[in-house]
Amino acid sequence: MRKKSPVVFILSILLIIFLIDRFSEKKVRITMNEDNQMQAIAIQKGIGDIFYVENRTVKNPQKAEEILSMVEGLEVKEAKEKVRIESPDTYMFSFLKGDDSERRKMVPYSFFVLGDGTFVFTHEDVDKPLDKPLVTTSEHKELLDEIRQQLNLNF
Repeated sequence: MRKKSPVVFILSILLIIFLIDRFSEKKVRITMNEDNQMQAIAIQKGIGDIFYVENRTVKNPQKAEEILSMVEGLEVKEAKEKVRIESPDTYMFSFLKGDDSERRKMVPYSFFVLGDGTFVFTHEDVDKPLDKPLVTTSEHKELLDEIRQQLNLNF
């Protein structure tokens, strides 16, 4: 009986690790506590990477927590290439711990929703921005509609 080469064994293990990493999905998890409770949501709607078409700030901690709980648990994967936000009706939701002046600094948590219902998360958790964004593995247009309804967005 012939022995298998250690190189083949190592390459097989590396291939399995690569496939598991490539196809593994994560779920959005947002850790909320008294230290990082959000006080407001800054919402911007734009076309492409221009976010000045419409904007509004909702100063309601309960609404902020409600919206965050709506997106928690979505299945996501790391973006393998640059996420293009050039779709019409793209929304950006930025969650703020304090007043509007916080928008000038790095926001504690934010995500985009593309017009087709793809969610793009820029943060792993509160105050933990990602190097590469996470994108949902499927479109959630109904969820976007629910969020717009909860926040009374007519834009």
